[in-house]
Amino acid sequence: MAAVEEKSMVPTVLVGVGGTGAEILSRIRRLVEETYGSLNGFPILSFLVVDTDKDYKISNPEAGGSKFKDHEKHWASVSGKQVSDMVSDMEQYPWIDRWFPRELERNITSLEAGAGQIRACGRFALFCNYHDIRDKFLDAVNRVKGRENFMLDRYGIKVSTNAINVFVTGSLSGGTGSGMLIDMGYCIRKWLEGEGSPLVTAIVPMPQAFAGIKVGDRVLANGYAAMMELSYFSDYRTEYNSQFSKNLADEVRSNRPPFDFTYLVGTKNGESDFKLEEMREMIAQNIFLDLTSDFSPHKRSIRDNIKSAWAQADPGGRGYPKNFMSFGLSTIEIPIFQILNSLCYRLAKDIVNWWLNEQVQLPADSMELLKTDILKRMRLTDVELLADMGAAQDKSYIEEVSQWVNQLRKTINQENYLQCTATGINIFGKEQGKIKDLEQFIREEVNSYQQDHFRELSPEERRHGDYFQRIYDNRDRTINQGRKALEEELYRIIEDRNYGPKFAQTFITMVRQIFDDTRQRFSQQKEQLWEVKETERQEKYEKALEEFSQIKEQYGITKKDRMEVCCDSILENLQGSLVATIQRKTREVSLVVIDRLKEELESLERRLNRFQQCLVQTRDEFSKQADYQAESANILSINGIKLYDRDKMNELYQDLIEKLGSGVQGSKSLFETGLDQICSTLSEDILKEASPLWKKNRLADEYMRLFDIQQIPDVQQGDLEEIIYNHSKETVVDKTPKNSYLYTEMAACDRLFKLYNDETKITNNIRIAYNKSRPLIMMDRAVLSGKDAGFTPSTNVNVGILGGRNTPDPASQKLLPLLQQFQDIKESAIKPLGDTERHRIVFVQETGGFSLRCIEGMKELRQSYQDWKGDSIEAKRAQLRGEPRDLPIPVHIQKEPPFWDVFPEDQKIFQLVIQARALNVLYLSENQSTKKRQFVTLVRLT
Repeated sequence: MAAVEEKSMVPTVLVGVGGTGAEILSRIRRLVEETYGSLNGFPILSFLVVDTDKDYKISNPEAGGSKFKDHEKHWASVSGKQVSDMVSDMEQYPWIDRWFPRELERNITSLEAGAGQIRACGRFALFCNYHDIRDKFLDAVNRVKGRENFMLDRYGIKVSTNAINVFVTGSLSGGTGSGMLIDMGYCIRKWLEGEGSPLVTAIVPMPQAFAGIKVGDRVLANGYAAMMELSYFSDYRTEYNSQFSKNLADEVRSNRPPFDFTYLVGTKNGESDFKLEEMREMIAQNIFLDLTSDFSPHKRSIRDNIKSAWAQADPGGRGYPKNFMSFGLSTIEIPIFQILNSLCYRLAKDIVNWWLNEQVQLPADSMELLKTDILKRMRLTDVELLADMGAAQDKSYIEEVSQWVNQLRKTINQENYLQCTATGINIFGKEQGKIKDLEQFIREEVNSYQQDHFRELSPEERRHGDYFQRIYDNRDRTINQGRKALEEELYRIIEDRNYGPKFAQTFITMVRQIFDDTRQRFSQQKEQLWEVKETERQEKYEKALEEFSQIKEQYGITKKDRMEVCCDSILENLQGSLVATIQRKTREVSLVVIDRLKEELESLERRLNRFQQCLVQTRDEFSKQADYQAESANILSINGIKLYDRDKMNELYQDLIEKLGSGVQGSKSLFETGLDQICSTLSEDILKEASPLWKKNRLADEYMRLFDIQQIPDVQQGDLEEIIYNHSKETVVDKTPKNSYLYTEMAACDRLFKLYNDETKITNNIRIAYNKSRPLIMMDRAVLSGKDAGFTPSTNVNVGILGGRNTPDPASQKLLPLLQQFQDIKESAIKPLGDTERHRIVFVQETGGFSLRCIEGMKELRQSYQDWKGDSIEAKRAQLRGEPRDLPIPVHIQKEPPFWDVFPEDQKIFQLVIQARALNVLYLSENQSTKKRQFVTLVRLT
């Protein structure tokens, strides 16, 4: 038995050739991403897809993983012009001419949309793209190097530094995969010559897998021809020799098989029939198990144990290599990845729903709250608006006017402008007092004051008085501050768990209503009150001045008293007129402020609508994905036994959220409290990580806030959703409490006992799963029992359970004796699975050490090849007769193929040929027309 190194992995390169190769590698990507979160989480694995069809699409994208990146794929194209130039002057390309079938010279066109199921076309594309494919392969090899510390630190897994594994997969039946497969194996061997201990394994579906689908009529003949070539080059008596350019350095020569291990995967194992889609998944699962599991070193040991079975060739006929293998894989499995994905999407949905906060109760009197609290703090009530518009630094312009009028009155008194001589006992004397200069003084002071401060005749604001200039500054400043205040308040409301987006919509609606009411009131006050008062007071002011002018020239005992009363009237109406102007002006600019802020409200409302629309769409998408993943687990087809109850999902989720919470319960339930705590923490982390989507250039400590989500471009909404999902996934997958149901009830052994709780039923289910793991190849018992066989293929059985045969897990311990009831499941066959694979029990059966003739169905497959061979012979005979008939498309990868059949020759026919050759009745001769050597029979006429 081969020694097994615990917890060890080998850097691996996966090569997919053609459409089938791409399909299988895409599924392996999904498995890696499900298990390790991303491909970056498992860096000792790299991918290379080689195809002639650039536009090939994975048939079932949901079964695949992320798309292949440019450096992970190579489009092996050959343009129509290049094909034409090369085929018309093939002497310039002797390394291709030595094998290129002449029948294709008139049929081959550009190789840009697939090889058209012509194997030689696939090989032609490989030769033309040899150096590019080599370079991309070596890049893939380099990508898996130097990752030992990462794997050891993160997973505690030792990675081999002196070995590398390569898996090659593709179809034997099409054009690209079948045409490149053998050459690719030998090329990879050459490219890895300096890599220590490389191991190259091929896993390919049998041709019958494609017989039932519409892929053309050559698949079976192609497949049989490919298997003939595989058998031929696996024979120790043959040598592979190809040159891929004019340089001798690109010659590949080997007498080894193209692959160290060659797995053939059929459609039947005696228990089940498998469709092509199921076979692709089975191959992907098998490769993945070989690469990444704690089980992998034990699984790899199976190959080494079986290898001795092909030390001796199949003795039948000329002798045939027996280095072919097959496998079967089944599981008793909880569909954990679909369950986890569903829970991750469900938490992501609840995070977004938490942001929407649709269940919050609105304040009892929202309007009163706005008027007496929120708008007052923002200085956007009518009182604050008017005060701010008429503000002159530390006082209002009304006070400023009052002070100026008072100063004017003081000056009049101090300068004795009310001195009157034509009064009292001098009533008939000429007026000599300063009273005669007062009118002129007032007019000059007022005109100067108004010119400096109240100038308003020009339509251009910049030409208005400085008081108005300051009012305009107040207006603009209030507009800017008001916009910021409204926006900031909306941000605050959305983030406040007592308000949220629901109240934000109410806030905008009610503030707009308040602004409309204020605007109407200000407009009425401006037009119906202050403009009227301004005019009235101005008229009274002018009238008082006129009256003063008349009185000052009159005589009377009470003239001075009358003049003082008149002066008071002048100043009072002057002040009233200026105050009315200020009141009019503050309302006039307040109307502009309100209009601008209403525009801001409209903008905020649009942003709020977009915000809510984005969140609702994101929430609904997450909800859809959660349901889809739950249903996927329900309908998932597993080769074995599936342990799943969809009704259990709600219980799993509720328990997880409660366990993730602190357990401190107030008025809310444990679930609500836990969800609040989780969403509060994750929201901050999500917004920080998503900040570059919002603003690339920002301060170091500047992060996106919740309402900024609406500023993320539509094209990047998917990136935001990915960030939300990843944080949700980190919580659900990486932070699962050990006491949660998601951990304790997602172990296959535990679940098996809980579901059935009966040893007989459990044993029956084990039997079903075990039988389904039989290798996906059926042996032809008639061939194996024939006298020219004398060998039996080797079979190896391994069963993987949590902890293996020395498991500390109680449920696994309880399962061990039930497993060992089966004859082929020895104690040594029970191997450990790690904690990350506790959700399944794995059954693997591999068989190897058989020749191709031992496979059931090969004779029927050979019939398709013989039909092609018959058509080819008939076409050649027709050409010899001079008839215009084309040869059928060749199914081999070279002209005049030397490959012998996988079945022994008919001994009677073989003896007749020998006798005919000995008697020279059958001999080789060169056809003068085709210049080909062929057998000719000598017919004697008697």
